[in-house]
Parts: sequence; structure tokens; C-alpha cells
Amino acid sequence: MEYTIIIPLVVVILILLYSGIRQDREHREIEKELRQTLDQKTEEIARIQELRLHLQHKLISQIQHAETLPPNEFPISPPDILHDDDYWSALSNWYRQMKGWTCEVCDLHLEHRRIYLDTHHILGRGYNSPQHLKVLCVGCHAEQTEPIDHSFMKQTRRYQDFMSKF
Repeated sequence: MEYTIIIPLVVVILILLYSGIRQDREHREIEKELRQTLDQKTEEIARIQELRLHLQHKLISQIQHAETLPPNEFPISPPDILHDDDYWSALSNWYRQMKGWTCEVCDLHLEHRRIYLDTHHILGRGYNSPQHLKVLCVGCHAEQTEPIDHSFMKQTRRYQDFMSKF
């Protein structure tokens, strides 16, 4: 009678042990897969960061080289860019810093309120070399009529905030 209770009990214990070992093995496999995925993503992020640094250095090199060329004698025309593009952001920040965070028309210094300082394309967005750019406060930028009329900027909240503060 004791064997009839002990044998099923031992069988249940063995089944539970086997099940636990199997689950542990499955968990280790899942953990291994997750670590591999994490390692791959970390490598991808590192490659993206290296590429970004390379592009920033290349941009700085191109800008420095462009400054040494006479006006309008660039070997290739500048690329079309978007204002939310990293290239444009880097170029615009660099140029505004080179101009001392000061509007080139009204001499308003905006280092501590950079949101109100723009980089204007004198000849249009296709010309991104330093001699074709101008640093302008929002107020002066909205007054520009070439290459397009910028008066539409006067309807923006940023322009209205700028005008109320300065």
C-alpha cells in the first residue's frame, strides 16, 4: 500500500523536476536570444553614432574648405536640404555661433534666446555655403523679401512672442 502512494508521488516529483529543468532551459535560450538582440542593437547604435560623427567632421571640413574658396566658385552645387535635417541644423548652429549669436541687420545679441535667431538663405535654400547665408533675428527675417517674401512669418507664434519681448 505504501508503494501505491510513493510511486505516483515519485513520478509526480520527477515530472515536476523535468518540467522545471525544461522551463529553465527554455528561459536560458530566450535570455540568450535577448542578449544577442541587445548586442546587435548596441552595435547598430554604435555604427550610427560613428556615422553621425563622421558626417559632422565631414561637414565641418566642407565648411572650412568652402570658406577658402572665392564666392560662387564651388566645385559642386550645395545639396537641397530640409530645415529639420541634421545637416542643416549643424550648419545653422555653426554659422550663428560664428556670427556671435547676433543679428546681422539690427545687431541684436540673442545668445541666451537662440530660438529667436535664424539663418537666412540669401539666394534660396539651394545655396548653403557661408557666403550665401545671413544670421537674422525673427523680426528682421520676417522683413526679407528675397528670394521669397518672408512676411508669412509674422503670423507665427514665435514672431509674435519675439515682437512682444523686443
